Amino acid sequence: MTPEERYAELVRRAGETGRIWLLEDEAGLVGSADEEGRRYLAIWPDRESAAACAVGPWKRARPASMDVRALLPAIVERDGKLAAHPTPEDEGFPVAATDFEERLAS
Repeated sequence: MTPEERYAELVRRAGETGRIWLLEDEAGLVGSADEEGRRYLAIWPDRESAAACAVGPWKRARPASMDVRALLPAIVERDGKLAAHPTPEDEGFPVAATDFEERLAS
């Protein structure tokens, strides 16, 4: 799947289940940063996809499920960014939390 297809799958599954999956370690929720220092919270549609990414710098992280509608307002309020459905080989589809929220609502 392309990053865009994985993003569409994430939106569909989050809309159906009301849940997203993240990786969490002793420092908190994991994510990445781009060359300009913008931080991206990594999110997945299911436990298996999240667990598959618990490698490299995230090897100590464990999957955690959250209610997407409870988590999104806090991220949107901070103009947060998401890395939608990364894989071990791909950083995920970068998206503003507001865009993700709008796609869920439609």
